[in-house]
Amino acid sequence: MKKLMMTLAAGLTVSALLAVDSENIVGYQTLDITDGKLNMISVPWEAVGGGALSIQEMLNDPLGAGLQGGSIWLDNVADADIVKVWNPATSGYKDYYLYDSGGEYAGWDGQWIDNASGQPSTDPFAKGSTFWLLSKADVGGTTAVTQAGQAPAAASVVAAITAGKLNMVANPYPTAYELNGAAAPDLLAAGAQGGSIWLDNVADADILKVWNPATSGYKDYYLYDSGGEYAGWDGQWIDDSTGMPTEDALPIGKPFWYLSKGSGGFDFTFTKTY
Repeated sequence: MKKLMMTLAAGLTVSALLAVDSENIVGYQTLDITDGKLNMISVPWEAVGGGALSIQEMLNDPLGAGLQGGSIWLDNVADADIVKVWNPATSGYKDYYLYDSGGEYAGWDGQWIDNASGQPSTDPFAKGSTFWLLSKADVGGTTAVTQAGQAPAAASVVAAITAGKLNMVANPYPTAYELNGAAAPDLLAAGAQGGSIWLDNVADADILKVWNPATSGYKDYYLYDSGGEYAGWDGQWIDDSTGMPTEDALPIGKPFWYLSKGSGGFDFTFTKTY
């Protein structure tokens, strides 16, 4: 079977390699987790053959990679790395912690434990799923972990934006995402809310916030809408620090917060570019 190996991206915190064959595209990516910090991560893969990965498949061999676990038996659960999944409807999180008994309960070691039930989770993490990984390691280094799976085949994938809330969103494909690129959706037509200095309503515009784990801070962009007065900028993301349409691209697996300022929900549609 003929295969072509392609390096798709290497940057900020992620690199990826895909193998293309006549049936599907499978591959992996490496993420550098910033130790001792919150890291915002997404899942740009499906299970091989299609469908969602499970929580136990979203990061390969987390203990072997160097993530930190804990167990009730060792009385060190507080030292375990935590996955936090945001629910925009409730503005709250569901938590899981990484289990490591040091071999006493080897069948659970390396599993993500549902904090509510105390049992290994079977929750699905579909393409485009997003989460925080709270590293409990000492601050100052990075830990390399990998994700693997099948690149989504669907021509487009929709992320539903909950009105008036923070929504954690990510490109569901293993490619970089240009915020104002040719594949970016027409968000104003979809129902998003923009603003402009000209109309003195920038504070009403939807905001996109990109997390930097090294600084524990955000870079912000706002959605532009002049009502046609400056039509070339309408629908563009404006870099809040420069006041200009951005040329920034998010690397593979990099999510963002979408702060909706409108009263109605809408679909943020991602389009496959490979």
